Amino acid sequence: MNITEKLLARAAGEKEVAPGEIVEAAIDRVMANDITAPLAIDAFHRMGGQRVYDPERVVLILDHLVPANDDKAADLHEMTRTFAQQQKLPYFYDVGRGGVCHQVMMERHVRPGDVIVGGDSHTCTYGAMGAFATGIGSTEVASVLLRGKLWFKVPKTLRVVVNGALMPPVAPKDLILHTVGQVGVQEQVL
Repeated sequence: MNITEKLLARAAGEKEVAPGEIVEAAIDRVMANDITAPLAIDAFHRMGGQRVYDPERVVLILDHLVPANDDKAADLHEMTRTFAQQQKLPYFYDVGRGGVCHQVMMERHVRPGDVIVGGDSHTCTYGAMGAFATGIGSTEVASVLLRGKLWFKVPKTLRVVVNGALMPPVAPKDLILHTVGQVGVQEQVL
């Protein structure tokens, strides 16, 4: 198995998993920011949620609408603050306490081998730290807050081999963007 398969197998309590298989994996950490957390909090309550599955595994960070630029943004911050206080969440990063959500996560909460989900599409960057990490929607965040688990379709892996050197001003980011463009969306959907 590759690293993704190993991490999902461990989180699902399985000896082995294979691409295309559906697994229910325990989540080591769930993150939401000031745009996605309020939507998740609302869904959590609509799902009948009273207490989060494990306050130690929940990270809420106010960073996208900082400082609050209008009353709506201030209300989203207040809703998130209130939820964090009610749930006694030790990892609530209020305005001025944290920073950019992904930087906070990488510096303080991501460990190799973790399975992490976040209400933000850039959550997948935690893979650079040896974790399995992916962005999810706010309703899925609410589900994780309730149960501490989420189902995944074990992804297939593509191996890309690049030979040669990049000629300035071409950078590694240019290479990956070109590669993703060549592979296309259809290859990413299982």
